[in-house]
Amino acid sequence: MAVCELVEQSPGVRRCSVCRRGWIGPAGERECHGIAEIRKPIQKPIRESAVFSTPSQRAIRVGMLMPNWCAGGVERYHEAVCRWTSRRIEWVGLGLTKDAPVSQRSVDQISRALPVYRDGDIRPLLSSCDVLLTWAIPDLAGLIGNFPGRVVAISHGDGQWLRSRLHDSFDRATDFVAVSCEAANAFPEPIRDRVVIQPAGIEVDRISPSRSRDEVRKDWGVRPDQIALGYVGRFSPEKNPLQLARIVAGMDKKYVAVYHGHNPWGEEEFRREATEIAKGRIVFVPPAVHTGDVYAGIDRLIQASEAEGGPLVALEAWLTNTPLVTTNVGVIADDDDLRACSEVVPSGSSVDRWRWAVRSESRHDTHSLSIERYSAAAASRRWEDYLIKLRF
Repeated sequence: MAVCELVEQSPGVRRCSVCRRGWIGPAGERECHGIAEIRKPIQKPIRESAVFSTPSQRAIRVGMLMPNWCAGGVERYHEAVCRWTSRRIEWVGLGLTKDAPVSQRSVDQISRALPVYRDGDIRPLLSSCDVLLTWAIPDLAGLIGNFPGRVVAISHGDGQWLRSRLHDSFDRATDFVAVSCEAANAFPEPIRDRVVIQPAGIEVDRISPSRSRDEVRKDWGVRPDQIALGYVGRFSPEKNPLQLARIVAGMDKKYVAVYHGHNPWGEEEFRREATEIAKGRIVFVPPAVHTGDVYAGIDRLIQASEAEGGPLVALEAWLTNTPLVTTNVGVIADDDDLRACSEVVPSGSSVDRWRWAVRSESRHDTHSLSIERYSAAAASRRWEDYLIKLRF
């Protein structure tokens, strides 16, 4: 693998001086993977008068309408797409329904790039876009009225709550997208053959470590001889986060549970329960947008959710070459190549079966293949092609 020299060509944008498309690898090394993955600002559109010869060739104006904007995978999915599409796409704003739950930090971050319309006042958004992307919006028809553009309903999972929301809105949508085949099942059966699968993409700089593995583990209080099993994400019951604590509880004392995430609706209770189950062999890492240090420090990632659209953590594990022990859900079920590089545990398996999977784990090189398929740049290219086809 060629070792490249990354140089800054413009503020915030670095490229390899050899191949012009360099990327910093998961261990901090400078590697050439044929794709640029340095975080960049959402680009301003190229105006019609500057490049395009006819009005039909101007940048496609795309808006988003969401029922919440917190700190989960859905928000990261959409923000990554916004950031990496080219100037053929103009992102005109984010609309939030009335009383939408929000993370102010997440809203502040996206508002630096896009106008954010809150409290249900989305008229300026509707008047300025050609395509509206929506997710789990109740009474969509009542909200957008006679909006004349294309309306894309997106499914990020397959839970009963999402199914009911999509059933409420699918009759007003003109087009349908899901992040995986499992997520497509949330749509009513008659329209599933119209659903386009658009897997998520990960902004790789978020999962590149800022410190060495030894430094990270020292801060956690995890010894070099211990095996750190990790959980990354929200501590919500549907994610089955307590399974990690149960796994550790019945294993040798060299195993320790590392939790990175949060639960805004009962985190203290979760921490107490997990600590009691794991008999104190547990570390809680404060939530952060940048997760690279977590992946540098853990030895396995445990993904025990029984129903997922993504999950993004599986993509992050593959991209960072972190061994993955998981249920066969979402994109994991869709990708035969990378699923074969993971330890897959059947749904409903006992904790002993999970412990067996943890012990039998073997390492695979998943980075090169996953960056071709699941980087933010790759996902945004797919979305850009899809949006352009919608227009014509």
